[in-house]
Amino acid sequence: DRDWEVAERACEGLAKKATEKAVHPLAVLSIQGPVRVLRLAAAAALGARQAEAGARLVQAGLGAKSEAPAAAAAEALAEIRHPAAKEKLKGALQNKSPYARRAAAPALGSLRDPALLEDLDAALRDPDLLARVGAVEGIARIGDPRGTAIFLTELQARPPAPRLSDLLERRMVSGIRRILWGLKGTPEAEAGVRPRLARARV
Repeated sequence: DRDWEVAERACEGLAKKATEKAVHPLAVLSIQGPVRVLRLAAAAALGARQAEAGARLVQAGLGAKSEAPAAAAAEALAEIRHPAAKEKLKGALQNKSPYARRAAAPALGSLRDPALLEDLDAALRDPDLLARVGAVEGIARIGDPRGTAIFLTELQARPPAPRLSDLLERRMVSGIRRILWGLKGTPEAEAGVRPRLARARV
């Protein structure tokens, strides 16, 4: 429908009953939709009903020559959240487009795979500031307590390492809080992470 709000409602309906027939149009819409809210609604429908098939189609968009489709594909994969796209998303961390790299890191974190912490830790050295912010978001989304150690290492770095930007500092502190909240009441939070945070006064 030319009215994107009608199309959005159709995506919401397909999130409850999408079949294989709907995979291709939803995948196209998740990358080429005219507005972001519609693209994310299409991706969410794929994630709810046809996650693996949707991820395999959408991940092809990560290799687009122009920046917008590559970034839109990464954002869509963050909604679909299927490991079928893991390797392509890891590759997108090296995309020439900073927009694609910014979107790929949170999408990787959405898979909640602790094995990806190493890739996202490396992304904290990206030359683009907002791509580094995306890496922080990705680490926080994984929710593994080892993510706090990564953030603390960065926060406690001393010269000659360059000082973190205020934006990154705030995001990392927020990321630590998010991880701890997810671990609230667990042995990892109470006996392992919190004492280190107390010493660091974060």
